Amino acid sequence: CAAEEPDALVVQLEQRDEEGVGRALVARLEFENALEGTELVGEEPQGGVRNYYIGDRARWRSGVPAYSRVIYRGIQEGIDLCLRERAGLLEYDLLLEPNAQLDRFVVRCKGVDGLEIEEDGSLVMQTELGPIRQSPPETWQVLPGGERRDIGSRFVLLDERRFGFAVEERLPGLPVVIDPGLEWATYLGGSNDDAHTGTCVDPSGRVVMAG
Repeated sequence: CAAEEPDALVVQLEQRDEEGVGRALVARLEFENALEGTELVGEEPQGGVRNYYIGDRARWRSGVPAYSRVIYRGIQEGIDLCLRERAGLLEYDLLLEPNAQLDRFVVRCKGVDGLEIEEDGSLVMQTELGPIRQSPPETWQVLPGGERRDIGSRFVLLDERRFGFAVEERLPGLPVVIDPGLEWATYLGGSNDDAHTGTCVDPSGRVVMAG
């Protein structure tokens, strides 16, 4: 699951062993230099509301609306960040206005053991519960007529806990969209708690899981 803050994305990883004993880990992606006044804006409302009656009564919340997209509006000068889900994967897009300075957008990772870039350009955040992988970003510019112009981009490691982005062949005066994916292991099960209790391989080599 994930939670949003004006200057960070907090991801909670949960894992259970074959006896149902669970472990959890929190990874925090902090956006350095985030501007004061960054606004979280929900878009594409979903049906129904959520109620959270957890812990201290003063922190209970009811009637909370749900959205398919959350925009970090003005996280940097000329840069918004859009958080969304696609095909079961958590994704975020960087939305750059024309001539926005991408080098000021830096992500500091906390709760991870280290960062590395794989041969295919993916960024891997190593954790005790397995790697969190960010796929190589798709990046494009929007031409004046609305057409999409694909351009190259890559992750940039700044040190063992921080990364940023670089784009190639960027035409000045046009907006840019940078779209990496965020994946931890492989999604299995539904939207509630799942417990894996057994695994076997059938004669054809297919893996069968029970839980």
